[in-house]
Amino acid sequence: MGIFFTKHRESTVQILFVATLILLTSCANSRKSAQKITDAEIRMQQIEQVEAMDYASAAFQAAQSRLEEARQLVERRKHKKAMLKADEAIVAAELAEVKTLARKADDSLSELKASIASLKEQLNQYRQDQ
Repeated sequence: MGIFFTKHRESTVQILFVATLILLTSCANSRKSAQKITDAEIRMQQIEQVEAMDYASAAFQAAQSRLEEARQLVERRKHKKAMLKADEAIVAAELAEVKTLARKADDSLSELKASIASLKEQLNQYRQDQ
């Protein structure tokens, strides 16, 4: 009977060891996915500040959608998939920011061109009056 209990105890220790490793890995993935989602949320706040929803609404909505999917995956304890979705949200947010900045630059360029045309017109009018 002593041998049975010794073998049983070794098996129990091995099972507990494996369970502990799984638990630790799960906790680590949980923290990593939470951090990724936080990073994506910060990125979303940044693109809201540059008015991405007005200038790049499709990319902005894609980022929001992916962030929401990441949150849902965390709730279902699918942390690796949640991290990937959060990364996708960050990339979509960066795309929205780039598109926004490009559109704002185009708008500024158009305004500058209009101002230059107006100044040229005023200069020509001044020359004619002289």
